[in-house]
Amino acid sequence: MKKMCTKLDSAAAMCSEIQEALIKHLRTTTNELYKPAIEAGIVVLNNLFTTITAIKECAESNHICKSTELLMRIVAYDYFQKKLAFVPEKKNLNAKIIEILQEVHMSVFRSLHAN
Repeated sequence: MKKMCTKLDSAAAMCSEIQEALIKHLRTTTNELYKPAIEAGIVVLNNLFTTITAIKECAESNHICKSTELLMRIVAYDYFQKKLAFVPEKKNLNAKIIEILQEVHMSVFRSLHAN
């Protein structure tokens, strides 16, 4: 579980870094048409950060269950993967976040199905 928590910490830090870049971009952009997309990206990253934090709390308290696995699957493969594709800043970090989340999901999945 400690390795999983370390990976989740890393993903959360990357979310914060991208979010900070978007906030800076929002403050400096003069293109009014681009501002809603930047704001949407900030919201997506905030939601992802909150979800990662909740999953990490489950891991730290050893309360990994099927609902945690489902949440990880949604985060790693469905909703956020599609949403992060629309965030233009720091595409390499976006890809790394998804990679980490998919690794953690597989780890959770294996631990649940090992019993």
